Formats: sequence, structure tokens, C-alpha cells
Amino acid sequence: MRASILAIAAVGAWLVPTGILYWALSGDHAGILLLLLGGVTMLGLAAYLVGATRGTPPGPDDDEAAEPGAGTVDGPVPVLRAVPPASAWPALIAAGAALVAYGLAFTPWIWLPGLLFLALALAGYARETSP
Repeated sequence: MRASILAIAAVGAWLVPTGILYWALSGDHAGILLLLLGGVTMLGLAAYLVGATRGTPPGPDDDEAAEPGAGTVDGPVPVLRAVPPASAWPALIAAGAALVAYGLAFTPWIWLPGLLFLALALAGYARETSP
């Protein structure tokens, strides 16, 4: 899992400076928005995964000396966490992100309330999925 987190963080760390450079050289607002939001999203996902896997034993993909299929030969691969219960929070998070993206492209009267809505939805989902 650590290699996956590093790859996700690397993509985010590449997209943010690319977005800033694109902002300086281009007038394309949609491209700037997509690059920056994509980079921030990837960095946020990497930060969440670091916190979610803290204190867990390394997975089979973290063993540098492992052979292909090593996690299945010795038994089933351990599950890090249980699947969260069915919830409406992911749909609300998506709606908040859509409001923020739409508002950033057009007007602050949409993205500012969308940002508040997104923060509340993220907090609700985090509170629901915490043990």
C-alpha cells in the first residue's frame, strides 16, 4: 500500500506545479482548474491513505522480497478495514465538489457555498467511517 500511496502523491505533486505553470502561460480557465483540482485531489487522497493505514502492518505489496502471488500462497491477504456501511455521504461529497468546480469556473456565489457544503459532507463521512 505504501508504494500506491507514493504513486498517488507523485501524480498530485506533478499536477499542481503543472497547473501553476499552465496558469502562467495560458488563458484556458478550464484547463487550469482541472490541473489544479486534480493535483489537490490526489494529494488529499494520499494524505487520507497515510492516515488510514497508520498503525497497520505492511501489506504484501510492501514486501520487497516477495514473489508474485506471495500474498495468496500463505493464505488470504488480510483486509485492512471493513467496508463502510451504505451511506449518502459520498453522493453529497460529489455534489459539493461539483458545486465548487462549477462555481470556480463561473462565479464565487456558487463555489463559496459549495465549499462549505463539501466540507460538511467530508466531515460527516469521516465521522461516520471512524471507528
